[in-house]
Amino acid sequence: MAAGAGVLSKFLPRTGARLPMTWVLEALPGLILLGFGMATIFVPLQDVALAGIGGHDAGVASAAVHALR
Repeated sequence: MAAGAGVLSKFLPRTGARLPMTWVLEALPGLILLGFGMATIFVPLQDVALAGIGGHDAGVASAAVHALR
């Protein structure tokens, strides 16, 4: 996630009202890295948070994790 945010912070201040294709070339790599980082962090975190929860309380626990995320 940090790599994606770093790429975005480096390139987005330079983007102005230019062609839409330059946005794809400058911002998309950072957004892809950010999305990959979020997927690799939040999915295992969800598993760890719900590991000891029984089936009866799983819905409430999942809602609490989503509200705090």
